[in-house]
Amino acid sequence: MQLPDKKLKIKTNREWLKKALLNVIHNAIKYNKENGSLIIKVEILKRGYLLIIRDTGIGIKEKEKIFSKYYTKDNIYGTGIGLNFAKIVIESFGGKIYFESEENVGTIFYIYLPKVSKKIKLKILASAFAAVLIIAFFVIDYFYCLIPQKIKIEVTDNLKIIKFESGIIARANRNDELKIIAYKNIFNTRTRNEIIAKKSDIEVATNGNKIKIITPNTTFTNLGTQFETIAKNKTAVSVFNGEIKSKNIVVAKNEGLIVAKTIQKLPLPKKVSDIKIQTEPKLTISWKSPYKEFKILISKDKNFSNPPIYSYLISKNQISPSLPDGEWYINIKARHNELYSLPTIKKFISLNNYYKALSYYKQHKIKQALFYINKSINTINDTSSKPYYLYGKILTELKNYKKALYYLKKGERIGGSDNLLKAKIFFANHKYKEVINILKPPKNTQEKLLLAKAYYKLKNYKLANKYLYQILEKDPNNKEALRLLSLPTELKKGIINGTH
Repeated sequence: MQLPDKKLKIKTNREWLKKALLNVIHNAIKYNKENGSLIIKVEILKRGYLLIIRDTGIGIKEKEKIFSKYYTKDNIYGTGIGLNFAKIVIESFGGKIYFESEENVGTIFYIYLPKVSKKIKLKILASAFAAVLIIAFFVIDYFYCLIPQKIKIEVTDNLKIIKFESGIIARANRNDELKIIAYKNIFNTRTRNEIIAKKSDIEVATNGNKIKIITPNTTFTNLGTQFETIAKNKTAVSVFNGEIKSKNIVVAKNEGLIVAKTIQKLPLPKKVSDIKIQTEPKLTISWKSPYKEFKILISKDKNFSNPPIYSYLISKNQISPSLPDGEWYINIKARHNELYSLPTIKKFISLNNYYKALSYYKQHKIKQALFYINKSINTINDTSSKPYYLYGKILTELKNYKKALYYLKKGERIGGSDNLLKAKIFFANHKYKEVINILKPPKNTQEKLLLAKAYYKLKNYKLANKYLYQILEKDPNNKEALRLLSLPTELKKGIINGTH
């Protein structure tokens, strides 16, 4: 065997190559002459090795059949698959096998093997290609964003609220024609946001994200945070915060862009002013403005991004919305030439159901009063103590003192107090000392009368009469005080107990 001094390395399937070469060497030994010789030589080439196997055997007669499956020399012992197997394996590695033979002289097999086998190359190429594809995907995805964003659409009143995963929030009319295009990269560091608007009135709060708006008249991108676009026969954009850019025109806060046959940049209409809110007997909101059209949004959310949101387009400077009781925000924008003014936002409390309940209570229509006060309690969310005090009064009349006291205390936690109501509840529960502690010193005639009754219950007639005389000093004709003072002591208890 003639081998180079240099260490030979080949990247291939070790076991398969071993079996293939052994089949060729075994074949050379098997058909060699007695006392014949076998020489194995390896030559190093640029990209592979040339293996030469020379024997002094009987030679090969049917050369064209030598690599055929199941072929054996003169059908003697053997399976006939050795050289066939060797050829298949060597060629599958990207190598070659051929021979020269002369009968009764011998045979030379030449086997070329690449330093890196074809299968290994394919694996390397496949891995490299996959790596390139992955890298290309990440690079392209980073800049162009290929992963769809989650889009949430909520419908409330006549509005739809579109929430991008990137944080952009858009409000549009329920039936507006819009197409949303929203993608992000896999790292969630960049986003691609577009709205194609045909016929729409859409307000966008970008929350620091870039967005492209495409309308039939123009395409623009934002350089700011909040703007509103009307897309119809013409495109009108009102910028409330930041800037937008259309072609080479930059439109800043409190400016508008109108695009039809020409492009105009105009100042926005003036903001509405002097908002006044009246809650009794019904909620009425009014304001001042030189314009005739207004867009109103009313919501419990000060950002106007979560339901419920009510939207109105009106042609007067006053509105009386029928709202559940509780805390609300109103957003008013004047509209002129399809441009909107900067919004004016104000917080207010609606007490529509409370005042309906109060009206029925004053008319002694307790059933109707209960219906509306329950509606008020269910939505007021601790923003006003008034509904809780009224509910306490109604429950006291219904002699549900425990529940009345619960709502009275709830009202006190929110703010204010109703000492007379609390004293009446304690009086009804025979807690006369608590009545005295609550009402002392009394502030008005009703408190003095109840205080006098509490002292009568405790048999302290001197103090009881003291407060009755104080009442008569200011109101000599007070019938209740006169009755209590004129009655004998044993009858006063009966009056207080309701027996006379």
